[in-house]
Amino acid sequence: VKALNFSPDSGSLLVGYENSGIAVLSSTSAQEQKIIPVQGGVNDITFAPDGKTLVVACSDNTLKILDAGSGNLSATLTGFAGAVNAVAYSPDAKYIASGSDDKSVRLWSVQRSPVATFTTAGTEKQ
Repeated sequence: VKALNFSPDSGSLLVGYENSGIAVLSSTSAQEQKIIPVQGGVNDITFAPDGKTLVVACSDNTLKILDAGSGNLSATLTGFAGAVNAVAYSPDAKYIASGSDDKSVRLWSVQRSPVATFTTAGTEKQ
């Protein structure tokens, strides 16, 4: 298991696996509702605040945007020089933030255009 996240209504739990995609579980019964295949290895997952969209941080240096209901891929965001390990939606649903092994934090508009890129100092302990 690489990632976990609840839906905004707490009805579903997403479980992200490195090589096989995302399992959607009922948070009340823990029964599997569906599997969403994701190419590129799942590192992190987040729901949009309205629960209609998923954003997946992937090992293949991309962010993938999926329809939460169907699991269909709607966009792939590129430009990273390393695996994307973290992703978050802003509470107002205007921005998506991502963090990568390339030591960048990228801010995207929900229209999928880059807003800003910040380079971190790499202060994590080894």
